[in-house]
Amino acid sequence: MKKITLLLCSLYIAGFMIAQETPLNNDPIPEAEVPQVVLASQKANFPDGYVNEWFIDRGLTAGDDAPVRYISQFGDSFSTNTHFATYLPNGMLFYDAKFLETAIIPSDIMIQVRKAFDDYEVESARLFTLYEPKRQIYQVKLRNQAYIQMAYYSIDGRPIPKKELPEALLVFKY
Repeated sequence: MKKITLLLCSLYIAGFMIAQETPLNNDPIPEAEVPQVVLASQKANFPDGYVNEWFIDRGLTAGDDAPVRYISQFGDSFSTNTHFATYLPNGMLFYDAKFLETAIIPSDIMIQVRKAFDDYEVESARLFTLYEPKRQIYQVKLRNQAYIQMAYYSIDGRPIPKKELPEALLVFKY
């Protein structure tokens, strides 16, 4: 009994110590800490957007100090959907994403989703626009009770296998 208790305590402490080194990704920051070149890029790319909050992704580990990217969360005057834009420190727009409720997901994508995931409920989607090279991809969030699955589709409704996704979506998830 003592060995089991000691083992469980050790696992608990080890898990707690590992949890202390979680990444500091997507920390909110004040606009004053965002470089002017990034602010100018936001204004040029989304002139009708009102930024609600800025985030900074400091890298893959808590020890990384150099920003990897800046993220703006904004809305525009034409819709109530939330948008995200991701910038490199030099101001280059890396990609943007627009949140889509189920009702406004294109029908050709919904048909493909229902064919491939008939046991799943569609929760929402994001439309990613990548800029190098320019490309649009739908990310559909699916749920089957407690299990969550992401499915990816091209703008014309063709499924994209996860192994063929652009590196930008694999590295910079939020």
